[in-house]
Amino acid sequence: ENIRNVYNLAAEKSVDATDTPHSFVLSYIYELPVGKNKKFGAGMNGVLNTVVGNWQTSGTLTLKQGFPLTITSVGNGLNYFGAGQHVDVVGDYHVAHPSRTQWFNTSAFAIAQPWSLGNAPRYFSDLRAPGYKTWDLSIQKYFPIEERFRFQFRLDMFNALNRTNFYSPNTFMGSGFGTITQAWAPRQMQAALKLYW
Repeated sequence: ENIRNVYNLAAEKSVDATDTPHSFVLSYIYELPVGKNKKFGAGMNGVLNTVVGNWQTSGTLTLKQGFPLTITSVGNGLNYFGAGQHVDVVGDYHVAHPSRTQWFNTSAFAIAQPWSLGNAPRYFSDLRAPGYKTWDLSIQKYFPIEERFRFQFRLDMFNALNRTNFYSPNTFMGSGFGTITQAWAPRQMQAALKLYW
């Protein structure tokens, strides 16, 4: 994005568009201790082991804070090629309970007057898109064939808890300003069969 005011570079300083102050990702894999030569059922026969043995579960838990928002407006009151105006912040843009219909206080922003640069930062460090929380889960079952070969059946569930994660709100000062109209994908599942050798 271009610099809007070369005479006041300090006004152009802001957090990056991809700034994520808080991010937590936990990945794990766990083999159930059940089946032949395992802690539980070590002496079970081959038929029973085929059913209850050699199970694994794995997953990834992701918790991330939302990206910073930038507020944009129509037009170019500077008549300046390649860069538009910042908007003016004229009030408190926070709301007590952000929702899809009002993620922030839209009345706190105004289109900058012609030939003025606006006082809003490039990106707001304290005004962010919704965070992202999801748990991806996999269940695997192994079927040994010979010493060198084994089949794996796996079921993968992306967003296993089917949690709704919303997109960023509309930050363009126009119709739908401050509202959220889209969400990330719901739970998705896939099954696979693999041969390892």
